[in-house]
Amino acid sequence: MAVGQRVGGFRLVRQLGAGGFGTVHLGEDAAGRRAAVKLLHPHLAQDPQVRRYFVQELATARTVQGFCLAAIVAADAAGERPWIATEYVDGPTLDQAVREHGPRTGGDVQRLAVQTITALAAIHAAGVVHRDLKPANILLGPDGARVIDFGIARALDAGTASATRIGTLGYMAPEQVEGTALGPAADLFAWGAVMIHAATGAEAFPGPTQAARIHQVLTHPPQTGDLADPLLGIVLACTAKDPAHRPTARQVLDMLLTGRTTPPPDTEQTRRYTADETVPEPDPALWDSSATDPTPFTADALLPQRFTTDNAIAFARVATGARPCTKAATGKGGLTAEEVIEEITARGCTQVMTGVYVEQPGPRATPGNPVQVSVMVLPFPDTAAARDARDYLSGPARWHLTTWREHTGPGTRPMTPHIRYYRWSHNRLAHRYVVTVMAHRTDLTTDGGIKPWLESAAAEACRSSGPQNHRGP
Repeated sequence: MAVGQRVGGFRLVRQLGAGGFGTVHLGEDAAGRRAAVKLLHPHLAQDPQVRRYFVQELATARTVQGFCLAAIVAADAAGERPWIATEYVDGPTLDQAVREHGPRTGGDVQRLAVQTITALAAIHAAGVVHRDLKPANILLGPDGARVIDFGIARALDAGTASATRIGTLGYMAPEQVEGTALGPAADLFAWGAVMIHAATGAEAFPGPTQAARIHQVLTHPPQTGDLADPLLGIVLACTAKDPAHRPTARQVLDMLLTGRTTPPPDTEQTRRYTADETVPEPDPALWDSSATDPTPFTADALLPQRFTTDNAIAFARVATGARPCTKAATGKGGLTAEEVIEEITARGCTQVMTGVYVEQPGPRATPGNPVQVSVMVLPFPDTAAARDARDYLSGPARWHLTTWREHTGPGTRPMTPHIRYYRWSHNRLAHRYVVTVMAHRTDLTTDGGIKPWLESAAAEACRSSGPQNHRGP
């Protein structure tokens, strides 16, 4: 796209770069706020598998919270050319800084290590694997280092041949080079190689040819130059060939803060993301039938903890609960609750997972009282039944679906029916699941001026909910 064109709410000011994912532009919104707008390459936008993974990974990446990251502020995964807008960081990449000013030394490299491993800990805590951590994906802003492009590499990987897995040679772990299943430990290997480059200005696994570099990664220890402890011991642990022998990001952070060169004693918390506990992510095709779907019927498997709308408003889950499908509709009018429930249950729905989200305070918060979002995830036996139900629920029946609110204790309860207030409905088909959403302001206003806030909240809640939230066995 050309400079001056608009992408979402951003006017493209200039191109910042390009890569395997797409092009990156500096964008400005109407208020003058800047963002880095990343546009997917047109040929990738035409690949259905890339799009499917892009949507799933974007939904997960939006749950990542951390001050050492360039957060996602807006995105459109469904457009003709999908895009992501992240915080604009005014500074060079680590790659540029080392090339132009030499390696980091003393306190600079220590701060860089702490900031980047903090970012990785936040990414892994959200169930995301970066997959392409490298000096070019670390920006050095006025307030410190920021890790960028987390959560999109797997989408790009979906459209590549297995022999050319996404990643950058020299920072790819042995298991990534070999094309086997990846876990967070692959990011720790990359982090160790990044720290060696930052502190020495050289590659950790150099070689005159690509084949030679692959051989170095698979069989040789990293070349660490004059790197000294405690950082030396830490990066050697992180670049172990066996992913099960690498520390977790939280363990590395503890080592950096305490000066230790070996991980702290193993605990349930630190074991949570070790490589030997990771499993291959399920094939989305498995979600098409209850006979093959591995997703448990739990809140964490079907609903995000948090999500952020395209206008940078955060929502947090405050209540959740499983309910029988007979509770999925309320009210009277053109249709009765009994009629709606009969249509849903006839298609095979027996229970629903409910969730309530409340808008969090922030500079772009909704005028007046906060917005509340009610979500229901309805499982059906297969995608055909779910599609039929989604089509039915896209009509007048959607206004008769139960809107859930926070209970005084754990769980949710329905709102009182027959109250007139301004609300916004959204639904989508997610394989054998139908996700339905209703957004309204907590004061039950009838003011239609809040439509942009409700529409944005409902759309993002809908995108973020579904079986893609299940990240474990």
